[in-house]
Amino acid sequence: MIKAILCCGSGASSGFMSQAIKKAAKKRSIEIDVNARSESLLEQNLDGTDVVLIAPHLQAEKEEIAKRCGSVPAVVIDKAAYGMLNGDVALDQIIQVVNKTKGGK
Repeated sequence: MIKAILCCGSGASSGFMSQAIKKAAKKRSIEIDVNARSESLLEQNLDGTDVVLIAPHLQAEKEEIAKRCGSVPAVVIDKAAYGMLNGDVALDQIIQVVNKTKGGK
């Protein structure tokens, strides 16, 4: 199972995106646990996480957020996918990062 955190300013808008990702994963029979979390609570939720997706409006804070994630890879979610709540594109991003960093496990 893939565990992902979708990091946003307050955790509200990312909740809709996390649901879209879960729906896309279900269609593809991919087991995923993706949770929307406020950037301020990030460290409290990293245990066992495979990837952190950063909401596009936090692009300017990417480097700081990535440092706080330690060994967990952090990437900014595709802006168009986020705006359109395109769970398929976001899921593709997650899979790409997991395959690159974890060897596809």
